[in-house]
Amino acid sequence: MTPDEAALAWAYDLSVPHPDIPNLIEVMGKKALAFRTRQPPAFGPVGSLGRTIDIFVPEGSVRGAVAMIHGGYWVRGAPTDITHLAAGALANGIAVGFVPYGLCPDFTIGDAIAHAIEATRIVSDTLGVTAAVFGHSAGGHLAASVIAAGMSRDAVLVSGLYDLEPIIGIPLNESLGLNTETARRWSPSEKRPSNSVSITAVVGENEPSGFLDQQEILVKAWGGNAQIDSEVRTGGDHFSEIATLADPGSSLTTAVVAAALSAAARHHSTSKPGF
Repeated sequence: MTPDEAALAWAYDLSVPHPDIPNLIEVMGKKALAFRTRQPPAFGPVGSLGRTIDIFVPEGSVRGAVAMIHGGYWVRGAPTDITHLAAGALANGIAVGFVPYGLCPDFTIGDAIAHAIEATRIVSDTLGVTAAVFGHSAGGHLAASVIAAGMSRDAVLVSGLYDLEPIIGIPLNESLGLNTETARRWSPSEKRPSNSVSITAVVGENEPSGFLDQQEILVKAWGGNAQIDSEVRTGGDHFSEIATLADPGSSLTTAVVAAALSAAARHHSTSKPGF
């Protein structure tokens, strides 16, 4: 590995600031299971991927909806790892659907984009209101791709990856199989939204430098067509920010609620079958 290749790998290596990633994921999974046990999903539609799309509904009236997309560098993770993060939105009257997508190398990143777009549509159709999208890390890439495809116009993106060309040069690409052509084709930074959109983009100051670079790339690429509230969170890291979604009063939950309400308002109707 050349010095330049080593520097690039370091810029996207989450194991450096988080050597305990397996433990972090295990702890999140236990919290998610406990949450689903207390409050099972209200709906479980299935898309072409053949996996259940868990949709959680708040008590009382539904004010809006958000489709949440998990991270894991497109090679690991599942919606059931993060369902506890619905708690904050649900407490604010926002329904939450969790988006499954096929993981590499069994699927391509292009397949994952198609799965995310379809699942977001299913969440919206099931709830009768256009859903905003939330995505973390690789999920941030997929959520931005949902926006670029016009399936929603409101999103909250945390530590997202929007330009895939640098990812070609890191060891993980052995599983992703990206080349210059596919990296550009599947990069949200290459697909400026055709309609005006509203985006909250957040990254922690203590994340690997590549993630901070990626947020700047998105702001520059989409700035002409998007209202982007971009923030580098003081003291934040790759996992600390998303953990606050369990808190109904956190600033990130507030941003998700605002995105869901905006998406619902654009839809012109918040009625939902059966409610």
